[in-house]
Amino acid sequence: GRAAGSYLSTDAPDLHFGLGSRPKSIDTISIRWPDGHVSRFTNVQADHVYAVSSAPGAQLKIVR
Repeated sequence: GRAAGSYLSTDAPDLHFGLGSRPKSIDTISIRWPDGHVSRFTNVQADHVYAVSSAPGAQLKIVR
């Protein structure tokens, strides 16, 4: 889905994933963007908030 908003408001397009038994890392995260390209990230540390851009070749950035 897409984040929706209304006049003079914002909705953050954040996604939260519960990982269950508290793994220390995620093997692979794949994101299929609306334009069809796919970004893949491997060995991603758990318990962080990441930012990612849809630009090809973009890297995950820890923001918290």
